[in-house]
Amino acid sequence: IYPTLVELAGFEAPKGLEGFSLVPLLKDKAAPWKNASFSQYPRGLPKGHKADEHGDHAMGYSVRTAEWRYTEWVYFHNKTLTHDWSRNFGTELYDHRGDNGTSFSAYENQNLVSQPELKSVIAQMQALLHAGPQAQLERVRAFHGTEASAVV
Repeated sequence: IYPTLVELAGFEAPKGLEGFSLVPLLKDKAAPWKNASFSQYPRGLPKGHKADEHGDHAMGYSVRTAEWRYTEWVYFHNKTLTHDWSRNFGTELYDHRGDNGTSFSAYENQNLVSQPELKSVIAQMQALLHAGPQAQLERVRAFHGTEASAVV
């Protein structure tokens, strides 16, 4: 938010400021920007999986686009604070096409990950998730024409 406030106030951004101003989006909703958001949520390991002395657990990593939410529940190492994509405990895919933001429950009730006709959507969403939020910065950097660092 700070880069946006700096620009709106007409000040020069301090050197080394992390983040990008959202002013271009305020001026033009169609401006090229991130096309996905990311989140993660911890939970205990599934039944039958034993945590080691570090208390490792499952971590849900999600990516949300305008049309889909895709989640993978994977093993998370507490000691190294890293995840292991190869140890997947579950996958979810929800269709948000037509979602105007007024009814979360209307779009999050049916996990569609087992639908064979959505195989290509699943592959695209998985690639987006595994690329991570840093990949989204390239769209923003291209728009701003900068190599500035940014908080995702």
